Amino acid sequence: MIPLSRALLFFQLLVIALIISSTLCVGFDEGGNTIYSGEIIATLNPPAFMVSLVNSSENITYVLRYVDIVEFMDMDMDGVFGGGDKVVAIGILNSTSWNITYEPTAPVTETGQTDYYSVRALVSGKINVTNINGSDIGTADIIFACSIFRDDVYVRGYPVRGQMELKIDFNIYAWPTNNDDSLLMLRLKFYALPVRERVSVTYSKEQYGDLEISIVTITQSMDESAEFRYSNYTFIQNDSLTRKPVGSIQKQDTYPIEISIIYPHGGRGISHDQSIRLNRIIQEGGKANIAKYGLLITMFIAIIVVTIVAVMVTRHLHRSGRED
Repeated sequence: MIPLSRALLFFQLLVIALIISSTLCVGFDEGGNTIYSGEIIATLNPPAFMVSLVNSSENITYVLRYVDIVEFMDMDMDGVFGGGDKVVAIGILNSTSWNITYEPTAPVTETGQTDYYSVRALVSGKINVTNINGSDIGTADIIFACSIFRDDVYVRGYPVRGQMELKIDFNIYAWPTNNDDSLLMLRLKFYALPVRERVSVTYSKEQYGDLEISIVTITQSMDESAEFRYSNYTFIQNDSLTRKPVGSIQKQDTYPIEISIIYPHGGRGISHDQSIRLNRIIQEGGKANIAKYGLLITMFIAIIVVTIVAVMVTRHLHRSGRED
């Protein structure tokens, strides 16, 4: 027979493991079009993606909305879209229906419950592409590969924070024109809901070797913020992947924030690393510290409760033994 003290210790460890695993889980809700972790929940409403913190008192939703793709001739050869450039074609991203499929990784069952190392949702659609006069010239395939990871990872060298970040691989396939001299410009908007009077927007970059990540950060709460992050290069897909630099324009005098990312044209497809990362802002004292130490506090309370129950059970068994 297993000694009572060991059994109680095992029970305590099991409770702690269940608490930790519940905060580290990632999963999906097919009916609600969401993927989630213990920290964030992402709603897939293409061509918009909405991310919010779990158990946030602010109830802020951060939205990344993909607007359109513009093919243009870079007449002044400056690598960005300007007044002297010539528009060749436009693909509107909200002009189609989207299909969503879910691809969780192999489940983890260390604690007896279903968990995943990561979960990915493939959001795919075929958009109409028109010329500047509005006449159809063909279609293009768009795929958003949206992932949340349980742990910190690097995806093609791109750093992704576990639990706190929605990784988005933005893909364009089979663009209907074939002009190596033109460029493709993705236009999108980044903003928070509900819109508040005081919104701080900052722009920064992070360097990881030859990878540079551009970051647009929205802060409209003392307790949290959100970043839209994207790589300084894209992958051109032919028989193999080729890295090519991208350009970008960030309109800093508008809100919602308007961002344009310029890709080279060519190959069978384009794949670009992007993400939305949420942050809990840790302050001295207050509820932000509770957010930081919430897991430790929960574990401590659970240990106390389990210990009290164990002592009560032990005393009861000892009394029963003496009475016998």
